[in-house]
Amino acid sequence: GQGIYGGTVIVKGNVGSRTGEIMKGGTVIIGGNSGFMTGLLMMGGKLIILGDVTEDVGESIMRGTIFVLGNVKSLGKNAVMEETTSKDQNELQEILTAYGFELADKDYANFKKIVNMQ
Repeated sequence: GQGIYGGTVIVKGNVGSRTGEIMKGGTVIIGGNSGFMTGLLMMGGKLIILGDVTEDVGESIMRGTIFVLGNVKSLGKNAVMEETTSKDQNELQEILTAYGFELADKDYANFKKIVNMQ
């Protein structure tokens, strides 16, 4: 999903470092874990990770949103974690269900939302 402007990228398993680097739009869904600097220099779009993420998530994020269901080891510079809203949760459920990801309703409230610290 590096530098994508639109569309959807789906990975059913784990990914390495810098997933979603320089994203400008679109959606990337990771069914497993993601590595170092996930969402580096993100400029737009949605990055949805159903597993854990390692160090420096959202490093130098400008815009866009990273949603993580699992654990977040650490945030990068300019990144902050917020509570998901009911709108976020409904949108996540709609997106994930459309692509065949089956989660319990209660799981949607457990997503962490990572954005620019503005």
